[in-house]
Amino acid sequence: METKNRMHPSPDDIDISRYFQELKSRWKLFLISFVLLMSAAALYIKTSLPVYKAVSAILIKEISKTPSKSIDDILSGDLFGEQQNIATETGILSSKTVKLEVIDKLGLQVGYFNTSGLVERPLYLRTPFKVHYDTVSPFIFNTPFLVSINGNHFSISFEGQVEKKAPFKFSKQAAFGETVSSPYFSFKLIRQPEVETEDTDFKFIIYSPSKITAILDENLKIEPLNKDASILVLSYNDNIAVRAVDILNTLGESYINLDIKDKASVASLTLKFVDEQLKATTDQLAAIEQELQTFKEKNRTVDLSLESKAILDRLNTVESERMQSQIEMQSLDNLLEYVSGNRDM
Repeated sequence: METKNRMHPSPDDIDISRYFQELKSRWKLFLISFVLLMSAAALYIKTSLPVYKAVSAILIKEISKTPSKSIDDILSGDLFGEQQNIATETGILSSKTVKLEVIDKLGLQVGYFNTSGLVERPLYLRTPFKVHYDTVSPFIFNTPFLVSINGNHFSISFEGQVEKKAPFKFSKQAAFGETVSSPYFSFKLIRQPEVETEDTDFKFIIYSPSKITAILDENLKIEPLNKDASILVLSYNDNIAVRAVDILNTLGESYINLDIKDKASVASLTLKFVDEQLKATTDQLAAIEQELQTFKEKNRTVDLSLESKAILDRLNTVESERMQSQIEMQSLDNLLEYVSGNRDM
């Protein structure tokens, strides 16, 4: 009997050559898939807007744990102790007053966009025109104006809702520098000759104060460097890197200027208060001296008895304490008036 050993392929063995044959027969499908994926990636890169992050830091002076209660500190202008705390400074930096000053300085209330490409792109400094508006109704806020440039002229159109949500359409052809007006707005488009572009289609939006401050709030972040440091770190995200940097720089400048302005107001208030109190104190001292002189003449004596001196000293002490209380009450009234006048901070 003859036995022959034959090798049978195991189910776990892989026939590599067969797989190569399969891949070879479908190479066109793989090539098409690769091209489609690369095209999709290129389209995404071309149409997506980059987001830049600008970061800056502000040093806050040494912080006092408790506010000052001394009248001497109040008279010296140190109304809140050596320095306000981090939370207070963060509130000032993120206040509406500071943000509106930033918006006004950088002209952020008007947003510009290039709509000539596949995706509209925001513009900041290099805009082909600037909008100078005289009057704008709140109904016009936050709705885009479409602009098409043709040489030194342009066509402009607007479509939105106005009073009682009534539809409002507007279109006009005008020259740069010419007034464009309706019952709801009046403005001019001023050409920027230093900005050269072949694109023709643009749009601009006049934001409401609440809308543009909300945009700043959404992209602005203020937080302490760490729990022990008196440094605030500011960051801002924007599609335009230069604008992000300008916003943070202007925010810091406005914060510093506001602090200087407040200190100047407090100093002026303090000096006025001290002058008034000095005059009142001088008058009161003159009156006391006159009363003392009258007392001496009435009693025909120059040397007072020990008992009379003690009574007089006590009267002087009580009068001094009364004057001190009056000064403190007046200083607190002045402080209340100053804080009330700056309540919208």
